[in-house]
Amino acid sequence: MKQRLMAFLAAILLVCPVPVQAANRAGQIYATDIRAYINGVEVPSYNIGGKTAVVVEDITGAYRYDNDARTLTLNNLSPDNLRPGSNASDAPVGTVEGAIYETDIRLLVYGVEVPSYNLGGKTAVALEDLGADQAFNELGGRYQWNEEDRIISLDFLYPNATLPDRPLQTEIRLADDLSKGTVSFAPGEGSAVLTVLWPEWITGKVEETKVSAVIPLTTADGTAMGYYFLHPSSDGQVEFPCFNSDALAKAADQAVPPQPQDRNTVIQTFLDSHMATVIDRMDTPEYSFLYLSGPTFHGATQYLLLVRSDGSSHLYDADLPNVSLYGQKSFRDVKLDPTAGQVTFHYDVDYCIDCTTGEMTKQTNE
Repeated sequence: MKQRLMAFLAAILLVCPVPVQAANRAGQIYATDIRAYINGVEVPSYNIGGKTAVVVEDITGAYRYDNDARTLTLNNLSPDNLRPGSNASDAPVGTVEGAIYETDIRLLVYGVEVPSYNLGGKTAVALEDLGADQAFNELGGRYQWNEEDRIISLDFLYPNATLPDRPLQTEIRLADDLSKGTVSFAPGEGSAVLTVLWPEWITGKVEETKVSAVIPLTTADGTAMGYYFLHPSSDGQVEFPCFNSDALAKAADQAVPPQPQDRNTVIQTFLDSHMATVIDRMDTPEYSFLYLSGPTFHGATQYLLLVRSDGSSHLYDADLPNVSLYGQKSFRDVKLDPTAGQVTFHYDVDYCIDCTTGEMTKQTNE
């Protein structure tokens, strides 16, 4: 009976062919023993091309799909929005689990497009593409690999963001579409609402839209000092933080004045306050020089920090001109030479820092 049914269906297809758009095969997925964590929650994972991938629709329901725009938008990877699970398969490591295909659907994570694949009609993305190795990328993501325990952990900046030294703006220019907004904080409720005023020439009439805060920005003890919003605009989405001025003022009143510090304390304080990761460093009895990377609200930036044995310090990247829109800096060919006591790097031109004298000079080809 089954053979007769299959023959009947085949005949129909020969008589009435159905147009099918073939998808380009991009590779295979394999079973893996690597355990994957996102913001502390274990999620099912696969091996795709040596990277650890997860399926968006399987790990969270906090996404939005727009079929007309062919986009899948993911703006919340907080633990409360993740579905815990173990490895996607119990098959032996390396077993082929299926194929992945190229897709015309764009995956937007916090407004940034990330490479993705079609896996059985769902969207697969590699954790390594959501964050940088040991450092925060423009998404605010950072992953760390534990070889001994076979664990990859992906963490996002936003729930633990460092607070900038500025008060809440009561009126905010949200985008080039001239929309404006005000933010109100709900006392004691740990929430905030953005009220957007759209101009008549966009909507046909003056109207308001209320947008709830996406992610709380907290201090080390978990106190919500502000919130991170994703505001729809005529150009897509505008991402920005807003802060509760009363909470900031209270924190400032409770702050402990800085005390004289030794070299190690200065370094650790800088690492903690900037959420920075060490790319390279050199240490001598007289000084320590650190080449660092850290997150900002507009993407990752790099630091060049000299700390002397008496605790005095100098941040050389602050002496360099800004070449990016929001002031992030990135350096090339950074070389730390403890023998010569020098650091050389390229920014807008080549530079050399003499760690003994503290002088930074431009290099010429003459």
